[in-house]
Amino acid sequence: MSLFATDSSLMETAIGSWSPPPSAGLPADVLANLLPQLVADALLRGHVRSAAMTFEQAASLLPFDHPAMQTARQLLDHCAATDAALQQRQIAGEMVIIPSLTESAPGIPRFHVGVTETELAHPAVVAFLQAEQETGAQAELRNFLEQALLDADRYIDLDPGVGAGVLSALSLASGPVVAVPGDDTLRALLARNAPQVAGAERRSGSPVQFAADIAEACATVTAERTVIHLGDLPVSTIAMYAAAWHAYPIAFAWDASDASVAQYAQQELEQFGASSFVMAEDEEGLTLSPFREGCGATTAFALTESFIDSLGGA
Repeated sequence: MSLFATDSSLMETAIGSWSPPPSAGLPADVLANLLPQLVADALLRGHVRSAAMTFEQAASLLPFDHPAMQTARQLLDHCAATDAALQQRQIAGEMVIIPSLTESAPGIPRFHVGVTETELAHPAVVAFLQAEQETGAQAELRNFLEQALLDADRYIDLDPGVGAGVLSALSLASGPVVAVPGDDTLRALLARNAPQVAGAERRSGSPVQFAADIAEACATVTAERTVIHLGDLPVSTIAMYAAAWHAYPIAFAWDASDASVAQYAQQELEQFGASSFVMAEDEEGLTLSPFREGCGATTAFALTESFIDSLGGA
């Protein structure tokens, strides 16, 4: 599915309210159609006990191996496993656990960030906590990854901060993830949280490759599809490398909050064969629209022609 299509399927429909709750009186075929969404809706609202009771009621009408029962069971198991893991981490590490604003399933945060009391004073952590409580830290980047990142894609974060983009990428794909942490504190924080992300268990060794600097991270770029997060780093930091990537399927995510800097970044990336876009939301969902100065977006995405062509199969 192309990100450029104005198609409502680009964004999952929000789970609606269901009333009244299911009962043993519902026909089995009707219950089978409703069950996964009923359980998901209850979990979304934090009603875990209600979700479990719904599943138990359905068990009297549907066989346990029914696809609807299996989907509902997976949602409940995932919720229970997440709760248990968080509880263990809080007891063992005395950490503050911050759930992701984005979700991997209704009611299930895509990832959690465990922060120690010492780390709470770090400026990047303070900024992350504030942003995550409002619109979500690096929200536009995470929305883009949700829509565009394919399973085998490479993700390189040159300005990861606390690592919201890195943790999102880990939960969405199994390709290599490379990060250049800002300092030792942020590196330790990200290294501790990365293995806990759903999907990270599919990787061998550490789920994140930490590069010492931008040059080392850029050296990992291949001809495979890659998303590179520049953050608020100037485009000049990758200029010597990007010239060789002209034909590669690469998406650059960069800070567009400063209008004068954004205009320069757009022009520089155009020289590397990349066209700039922003994530725009309308009644049809989230799509990529051409970047225009003063559009209000905090993050823009410069896509090479090869990356744009590859979106047709996304």
